[in-house]
Amino acid sequence: MIRKITILGLLLFAFGSVLYAQNFTPVSLLKKSYKADVVAEKYPYDSTSTTIGMDGPLPGPTATNPQHTLYTAALAAQEGALGGLPANRTIARTKSGITHTFLLAPYDSVNAFFVKGGVTDTIFLATPAPYWKLSLLVLSTEQSASIYDTILYTDGTKFSLGSPTITDWYQQIPNPLPANMDTMKTGNGRVARWDPNATAGTFPFEVDGYNPYSSSNFGAANFYYLDLINTCNNWGKSIQGIIIKNRSTNAGGYPCPYVLAVSGIPYVAPTVTLTSTPSGCSGPSGTATITISGGTAGFVLSKWLLTTTTIGQQSTSPATGLPPGRDSAQLVDASGTCKIISPTVIVDSGVMPKPVVASIDTCVGYNVTLSVKNPGTDTTYNWYTVATGGTPVKTGNSYAVPTNTNATYYVEGSITNIAPANDPCTTKPRTVVTVTFEPLLATPVVTIGATTPTSVTFQWAAVPNATSYQVSVNGGPYQTPSSGSTGTSHTVTGTTGANVSISVIAYGKLPCQTSAAGTQSFVIPSNGVFVPKAFTPNGDGLNDVLYVYGNFIQQLDMKIFNQWGQAIFETANKGNGWDGTYKGKMQPSGVYMYALKATLQDGTVVNTKGSINLIR
Repeated sequence: MIRKITILGLLLFAFGSVLYAQNFTPVSLLKKSYKADVVAEKYPYDSTSTTIGMDGPLPGPTATNPQHTLYTAALAAQEGALGGLPANRTIARTKSGITHTFLLAPYDSVNAFFVKGGVTDTIFLATPAPYWKLSLLVLSTEQSASIYDTILYTDGTKFSLGSPTITDWYQQIPNPLPANMDTMKTGNGRVARWDPNATAGTFPFEVDGYNPYSSSNFGAANFYYLDLINTCNNWGKSIQGIIIKNRSTNAGGYPCPYVLAVSGIPYVAPTVTLTSTPSGCSGPSGTATITISGGTAGFVLSKWLLTTTTIGQQSTSPATGLPPGRDSAQLVDASGTCKIISPTVIVDSGVMPKPVVASIDTCVGYNVTLSVKNPGTDTTYNWYTVATGGTPVKTGNSYAVPTNTNATYYVEGSITNIAPANDPCTTKPRTVVTVTFEPLLATPVVTIGATTPTSVTFQWAAVPNATSYQVSVNGGPYQTPSSGSTGTSHTVTGTTGANVSISVIAYGKLPCQTSAAGTQSFVIPSNGVFVPKAFTPNGDGLNDVLYVYGNFIQQLDMKIFNQWGQAIFETANKGNGWDGTYKGKMQPSGVYMYALKATLQDGTVVNTKGSINLIR
């Protein structure tokens, strides 16, 4: 038997940096995540186009030191400037085979998340889902900002990522950059935001930072991406949001970190298929195979977690030489830090061929021996009277069962060269065998039924457990009764006065259930009237009454006379015979005369006279 189990989601443990290359795609946010409109898309660049300035002196801008915002490429073209954010709102970069793609919020509405010094706020995902990694499109103004970032899950739990530093958008790019952070795009440009309190200057038209970053051009309005590495313990959890706290204690709120967009890599668990083959009965020979496909983190087999360690550690598929048991595998992701444990796969014990034994249905009095068909040369067979447990009533390839006892037996095979207590190769469940002794059939009791001048019907009571009958007439071959194979009568037709004999045999469902023959005979009477010549009314039950015989008498008038011609008996019913008395007195032995007139069924009238000898 080959076992197979496919698992779509697995338990994860440990965590660390994951190196498996995947691409980041935009993640939609709830609108409440955006706190301000920081992108100028039309002139003038005041509150009709943006809602806040992203930087500037505290407490506010001056004519010589204004606040700034981002601007669109369309506005730059309109004003004859360079730089600006693209019309499709998409910013993407590929580095080391990994592409980060961010989709900015619409430019004519709130489109940036920010937190001032000492403030904590949350970015909410529009559709919570499990993510392997998230990435934030970030920048900081008025110096680099240190933050606390925490992942919030839909079940209310949190995972603290640490305290990264977000680099200022208008200063030299650190080398190296903080962990999990890199430059996303430089030279985005910024525009001075009009301040109605300013008294002079042309700063509303001031555009800078549109040239890409270089060693001689630090002011390039730089964007960065900050990767958030979700712990593999939580890869299967849906992420609701990202909590960000500005660690600055500056009362004016700066430095101020901004998040312009979020992208991510959804977490997809690998599909793991485990199969096994059973262990042989002559020794451990089972196998376990694992197939890993799909998934986000590039999982591969790390090692097998085997029930039995005496066969040594295995880290390839299939694992071989396995005894019966429940085994599992440890998988590791591409970084080698996150591990998952598969469910167990069962390696079955050796498949013992079940003993093949035919059930027996026979007759009472017969001897029965049950035998295993094609028994194994290295197999011991035990015979039980119970399905499980118990003590064998016989050990061997055959068993002569007790006669005339209906019973159910259970046969179990096991390898003879392994101790029974440690034998994984015993057939389960036991083979069920029944022995049934059918009763012998009684001899049919045959009687005479209806008769006619040319036929007679023989009949018999149904024999218990009989399934059919056969009849033989006058010693001829056995045949099906005229009433059918299961009928209980047979009609024989013949000439008047013919002598007919019949033998009836009952058959059961088994050949050994054939009964002895029940017999009967009958003389088909002639079409006439008969009066016996003598009778013996002595009370012995034999021939005590004188009757008129005739099968077809319709009317009868019979009188009997003594020696003196006196009528001493008269009847009109052939069933009413003379018992040898007259007025209650027994008549002496002697010869008596009778006179008889009979009308037959065909209208024939028979007149006859004769003598009767009464013998006592």
